[in-house]
Amino acid sequence: MNILIITRDFLPNSGGIAIFIHHLADQLGRRGHTVKIIAQRQSGWELVQSRHYTVCWCPTWKRFSYLPFIFQTMCLARSIKAEKIFLGHFMSIHGLGAVLASRLFGIPYIFLTHGNDLVYSITTKRDKWAASSILKYASFGLCNSRFTSGTLAEKGYEGSIGILHPGVDTNLFRPDLETNTLSEQYHLAGKKVLLSVSRLVAIKNIDGVLKSLPLVIREVPNLLYLIIGDGPQRLELESLVAILGLTEYVCFLGRIDNNQLPGFYCASDLYVMPSFNETFGISFSEAAACACPVVGSHVGGIAEAVTDGVTGLLADPHNPASIAQALLKILTDEPFARQLGKNGRKRVVEELSWGEIGEQFNSLLTQLGGLE
Repeated sequence: MNILIITRDFLPNSGGIAIFIHHLADQLGRRGHTVKIIAQRQSGWELVQSRHYTVCWCPTWKRFSYLPFIFQTMCLARSIKAEKIFLGHFMSIHGLGAVLASRLFGIPYIFLTHGNDLVYSITTKRDKWAASSILKYASFGLCNSRFTSGTLAEKGYEGSIGILHPGVDTNLFRPDLETNTLSEQYHLAGKKVLLSVSRLVAIKNIDGVLKSLPLVIREVPNLLYLIIGDGPQRLELESLVAILGLTEYVCFLGRIDNNQLPGFYCASDLYVMPSFNETFGISFSEAAACACPVVGSHVGGIAEAVTDGVTGLLADPHNPASIAQALLKILTDEPFARQLGKNGRKRVVEELSWGEIGEQFNSLLTQLGGLE
């Protein structure tokens, strides 16, 4: 099958959407499909290489940046005789080439929404008109979680919806990694290590974790909380650490390369991210792939990433005592923690590895083969 993928968020970006689209394209190419990607050129684009798909890089224009996307979508759809067009995330005007190809050439298109893209891509009246057209003529809508599917319905989409969770590279994220170097570098020996990996913004609720720590430290005095990531809330969080008297228990590590993250998951006793809103939460799956038990919250799509009581625990994000209770349950019950980690790894390997997600996507495209 000849498949054309359109995206504004792609490698060398290391964000979740870019990684998601890369792996989907890679999986389709591995299964014998011819895959072409239209992506926005950015710093480092010339270093992006793949054996299983090719990229057509659109120039980055300050104004009318949607014109190259629309033009190249139309040209490539015809030249490669595309049988399907796939929008790797929801976009407004930049995705209109798919609508035109559908109406003029009869090429069906499918879109994938990750939740937040339904908000930030629709900000003007022109965006709303374009988004309405994309929703109206799409042959199929994919969502990264059941929670996101509800948001999509609220936007007025009336077509068929499928769920495609983000996958995990289970060869990169695995539980048998060497952690002695990290342990020495960050003095982890003899510590009960908590970990969060996040952009430091209010919605991630890192401050909720910090407020829970005094309750946890009463029973687990050898606690160390590692926070990976950066963002506008960092200074506020550092001030809160000082106010709560947690300086010796909390370490801000800043940004860490994605390839280094598995070691931190493996070196940690528990991963915690009680967000106020999350459409899925790929970091929960990454931690689980490393057999690290997790604590999330009862909001959004987190319950689809974390099976409460099986791969981790879910807490009330607005209640530090609830967060502390979940942390203590895992930190003070080693057999329970080990079982959560074992269950998490098993679930990711069987359901959320990129091979499994790729097979789901491939089956979907095959089943939709007759779309007109």
